[in-house]
Amino acid sequence: MIDQKHLIVGTGHGARFVLKLLGCLPDVHTSAIVTRNPKHASYLASLYPHIDIIDVKEVCGTYHSVWLAVPDSCISSYAASLPVKADRWIHLSGASELSLLNPHRDRGVVVWPVISLAAPYSIREVPIVIESAQDDSFIRLIRQTFPNSFPLAYKERLTAHMAAVVANNFVQYIYEVLEEELKNNTIQRELILPIINQTFRRIMDGQLSGSLTGPARRKDSATIGKHFNAIQSEPLKKIYEAITNCILEYYGKKLQGNSR
Repeated sequence: MIDQKHLIVGTGHGARFVLKLLGCLPDVHTSAIVTRNPKHASYLASLYPHIDIIDVKEVCGTYHSVWLAVPDSCISSYAASLPVKADRWIHLSGASELSLLNPHRDRGVVVWPVISLAAPYSIREVPIVIESAQDDSFIRLIRQTFPNSFPLAYKERLTAHMAAVVANNFVQYIYEVLEEELKNNTIQRELILPIINQTFRRIMDGQLSGSLTGPARRKDSATIGKHFNAIQSEPLKKIYEAITNCILEYYGKKLQGNSR
């Protein structure tokens, strides 16, 4: 077994993901956490008592890997300013280029977990998108350990990141606004849970084609008007109007295309 020292910059959800990932790899891995405020790492230290906590002002040395588990806007500054050496520099951003790791781009790696790190998850089930500037035995080890990993160049990775944002953040926002509307009308959310489950089962089973129904799909302008007038929330009005128009336009074009 080879002891591989990893430097993790950050103390949030990204850092926890890195520690979970490293804990699954077959070699022995020790880790150090770099933070501007060591107190912020107290929770991680309680979960992983073997890790070292280092103030960013005192960090130095040579590491197997540097993991920049920081906001996208901070990746470049940490990559350029940390006074350490490493075989590879890794960031976790789905929407950021390898070039943010300059001056280490030739040793740059992206390891992007396609999951909401703020919610509970099983590390073995997380899809992981990887982009690497070089053929790297350590990255090959990650891919072997996590079969649910995908090599994607930046253009494709950015598209995948957009899809994840729409599927997660957009959908969650819609349901938050919808639940507020139901609450304001004293309607229990349990009323719509079965149809939500039904919809997500179709999504998970890949059975979306031809399954969309509803007034916009039928071009039922009378029902659309009634719905719009009944909505009290201004954000929900905007959502309803925008998506209704998208459905009308999308299926209108599809119907025209099929008639040729």
